[in-house]
Amino acid sequence: MLSRPGRLKPGVFAVSSWTRNGQASGSIRHVARIDGLVLSDTWRACGDPPEEVCAFVPITWTPCNPGGHRRWIACPRCGRRVAKLYGAGRRFLCRHSHRLPHASQSEDAIACRFRRANRIRELLEESPFHGEGYRKVWARLRFS
Repeated sequence: MLSRPGRLKPGVFAVSSWTRNGQASGSIRHVARIDGLVLSDTWRACGDPPEEVCAFVPITWTPCNPGGHRRWIACPRCGRRVAKLYGAGRRFLCRHSHRLPHASQSEDAIACRFRRANRIRELLEESPFHGEGYRKVWARLRFS
């Protein structure tokens, strides 16, 4: 969302929202500054009245090989350069600071096999080489 043109110009106010199963499930407001973003959201604990949560998040830049640069968000707690922050509770932090695991880290062996089989199936379906597509798929799977 922040990669859209003009979203990070100082003074620009924007609202980012997301949906789940076609229903609006959340939104966050952000104002760009020269050195970062000011994020604001309404947070509500169980049974408590809603409260406004605001946080400043610095933005860092790294150079790219072909030229230009890439923007990163710096986690307010650990300072790690990340592409996403998660709003769990009153703070906007990276996945590591919130101790949020990847979905694959909590799946059992059967779910892991199903996920891998589906990945192979998708790779074979998108392969333009019918006779020799399995070689390319195998090479991609072996090193991933």
